[in-house]
Amino acid sequence: MNWYLKTILAQEVLSPSTGVMGYLQRLGANEDIIEYITSLDKPTSKFLINEFRKNPTLTLQDLQQNLQSVKLPEKASLYDPSEVLKADQYPIEMQQWILFNFKKLRKGKIIFKTKNEDYERYNFFREKLDEIKDWFNNMHPNISSYSPEQAIEASDQWHLMMAEKGEGLYYEPTKPELILYGPQWKNEKWNGWTVQEVRSENDLLVEGNRMNNCVGDYCEDVQEGNTRIFSLRDTKNYPHVTIETNLTGEKVIQIKGNSNLKPKKEYKDMIKEWILNKPLAPVMDFEDYDDYDNDELLNSGYVEEVIEGLSNIGVGEYGIPVSLFNKDPSSFIDPLIRKKEQENYPSFRDGFWDIPVALVDAAVKSDKLNHNGKWFNLINVEEYLSKLSEETNDMIMNNYDSGWLDIPYPQEEDYETTEEFDKAEEKYQEAEQEVINEAFTETIRGKFSIEGFKYIQELREKGEVPNILVS
Repeated sequence: MNWYLKTILAQEVLSPSTGVMGYLQRLGANEDIIEYITSLDKPTSKFLINEFRKNPTLTLQDLQQNLQSVKLPEKASLYDPSEVLKADQYPIEMQQWILFNFKKLRKGKIIFKTKNEDYERYNFFREKLDEIKDWFNNMHPNISSYSPEQAIEASDQWHLMMAEKGEGLYYEPTKPELILYGPQWKNEKWNGWTVQEVRSENDLLVEGNRMNNCVGDYCEDVQEGNTRIFSLRDTKNYPHVTIETNLTGEKVIQIKGNSNLKPKKEYKDMIKEWILNKPLAPVMDFEDYDDYDNDELLNSGYVEEVIEGLSNIGVGEYGIPVSLFNKDPSSFIDPLIRKKEQENYPSFRDGFWDIPVALVDAAVKSDKLNHNGKWFNLINVEEYLSKLSEETNDMIMNNYDSGWLDIPYPQEEDYETTEEFDKAEEKYQEAEQEVINEAFTETIRGKFSIEGFKYIQELREKGEVPNILVS
């Protein structure tokens, strides 16, 4: 959209000679088109005016069809995308409360007694949400009446009560059919340890007592087949990690160490060996595992976190596959590009160089995880890079001015022969293309597409991806 059209659209008063109405008249629009466009909201009318400007032969029916074929930008959300994604994982009664407090904590409008820094309060609240959910699901409080600190204190008290509530003091004799892995391990130093499924009410209570968590309150859910609980035990049958999955074991819900802390690295490595050595382990999927939710990183809107999310693609720390799942790159890359383009002097600095390569690598790793010979994620990335390239070309051509060149367009009457004129015209076109190419590389979108395609070509030359992608 050129500067003149922006000026026209900025005028609030629509009169016969100025503003949108006058502009459309000068473009040759008939009364039906003018009446239709001026009756729409501003974003929609902007889109249709630009379409008609590019092709004044369009009819009213053509414009209406064009409008149906595109999705116009939605009004910006009050909340960060990663916060919305996080809130969606909790009961619907909690979601608005979570989002409201995320926003207030992010802006430094809530003070905790023991947390002095804004980021400490924000991250502390975020980490405590799983425990708050357990308290909420069992006690059903009016969550909207609680501040984040009050909810955390109430949740902590409830978890403490539940950890001390169990009647079981000792596990029942271990049943061989409940040992899913061990006592023999590939890493021999772990021999004697086991991964066991916990089913009985007594053993769930003992697990809760010894692990200082509320798993003892899960008895009904386990018995009704709503969830499954697993326990990593040492040679003395003492628990060190509690794992919750859905009924089929396909989705990990929680992996917790003692007192709901994250497990030690060695315990993570043991769980990874178990999960990777199927069929003894359930088929675990990354998607709903909150402690390692890569979607939050990809949708964070921050370059460093998106790069981290892309670099996590592959086999995660627990052996759980982390994939792009055919995710549309525009959903998490476009916000970064728009933010970069809004800078006073936008450039590819500050980590932006790494994103195209990280995106291609993540797509290749995701496709290799599927083991089906298809390259859906890489195709998505190539289509996205093509989209960026087309957008850049459109933007340059819509704003192109012959004044960008230092030489005037050749006039035939200035040359003695047709051959001389053709050579001069060819030279002008080469200079024009050089200027356009330079303008292309100076844009964020153009540079992104160039770097992405260049890296894909490097992989093709190494034989790591096929020359022709077939969906």
